[in-house]
Amino acid sequence: MVPSGLTRPGLLDDSRGAVARFARSVVQVRPDATIADTARYITEAGQSCALVAARHGFGIVTDSDFRRGLATGHVAASDHIVRLATFPAISVPEGTGVATAFLTMLHRDVHHLVVTGADGSPSGVVRLTDMTAGEVRDPLLVRDAIRASATVAELADATRMIGGTAVELFDTGVPARQIGGLLAAVTESVLQRLLTFHASELDHRGQTSFLVLGSLARREPLPLSDVDTALVWADPTEGRAPGELLRGVAEQIIVDLETCGLRRCVDGANASNPLFSRSVSDWTAAAPRWISQPSGGRSLLLTSMIADSRPLTNLGLGRRVLDALLEVARSREFLDPLLRFTVSSKPPTGLVKDFVLEHSGVHRGQVDLKRGGLLPISSLGRWAAVLTGDGRGSTVDRLRRGQEAGIFTADEVEALVGSFDEIYALLLRREVESIRAGRPDLDHHVDPKTLDPLTRRYVRDAFRSISEVQARLLSDGPGRIR
Repeated sequence: MVPSGLTRPGLLDDSRGAVARFARSVVQVRPDATIADTARYITEAGQSCALVAARHGFGIVTDSDFRRGLATGHVAASDHIVRLATFPAISVPEGTGVATAFLTMLHRDVHHLVVTGADGSPSGVVRLTDMTAGEVRDPLLVRDAIRASATVAELADATRMIGGTAVELFDTGVPARQIGGLLAAVTESVLQRLLTFHASELDHRGQTSFLVLGSLARREPLPLSDVDTALVWADPTEGRAPGELLRGVAEQIIVDLETCGLRRCVDGANASNPLFSRSVSDWTAAAPRWISQPSGGRSLLLTSMIADSRPLTNLGLGRRVLDALLEVARSREFLDPLLRFTVSSKPPTGLVKDFVLEHSGVHRGQVDLKRGGLLPISSLGRWAAVLTGDGRGSTVDRLRRGQEAGIFTADEVEALVGSFDEIYALLLRREVESIRAGRPDLDHHVDPKTLDPLTRRYVRDAFRSISEVQARLLSDGPGRIR
């Protein structure tokens, strides 16, 4: 559910309207009007631009044109305004959507857009500041701008708003997990648009599926999260295997993703990597092979990552990857080592001190909130997904289904969900602060002494709750497997 109190009442509902509702009245002058007179007309009307009506169409002159032209001595106040105007003025029909209008401004590098009526004559002017003041960072509007983009350059312009969107959602008090869900939707829109740009190259007889993995697949990314991806294609009936070609296309998609300001997975979980791009038969053969050799850490890691997969295209084909894993993953020979692997990520908490701090390196005296807090909980949710055979939803969704299946107790789920919310919100706040400061930083380490006493207590209690659940699962977890 989208929160109704986002920035102002009804904001998300309004984002799909026409740009005409932002239009201001038009100040029009003849081309032989003087610069001084035109400046006076604009000031008296309380506007920031004027349209110049000439035989060959309309031009526009803005307040910045006045400042630049007069300050440099390029024109004099007594000169005709046509010397200062730009022809033609960039325009859109009055029925144009807000997202398309905004994208036009970004692409044409203008701050004023003429709105035209049915007969093509100017009916108003819309300013970039009018839209940015209220709605341009609305995540649905950002997503609409993404979908309206026609090139990678336009898409990159639209995605510049994502960081600001996270900041504004945070500042308006939207709950952290809801922000994550909205950011996931926007990020997926970027990927979907790139997939559209490369659709013909990635087609392979209409039988390819592009998947997202990790926190994006669970719809709980942080603003600076990597984008983990995978690829599956139908087995060729004849001719050369398409793997090399499709991986090349996937690499270009990931390069374009980086052009748009998003990050590929630094650990290699990318659709261009042969480990994460395979035919259906290769995927379905790989899952039993990993599961039959659970003592290998790599097998358990790959299995865990695929358990977090979600297809963006060709859903039926993409789901076959996860189904192949879940179909063979419920054997005791695999689930026992998977449980040990799941609880191997320990929170940094000790019996004597509040936290176990890193003792050397650049993070000496700090704890890793993501690796020590979020990762252990999301791993438990993933383990529950494998046990229940249902990989849908977020970490919290999986934990609650685990409770329904008798894998976790109600108290354990309450403790894990509360811990997840506390740590996720803290990490979100830190990333928002780094974006606001203009230095996006992926470092999730924190010195506990820098936290206020209440936050430090919450983090300490969260780490202890996670450790207690892990200890109980190591003790009696195998008995919970039905």
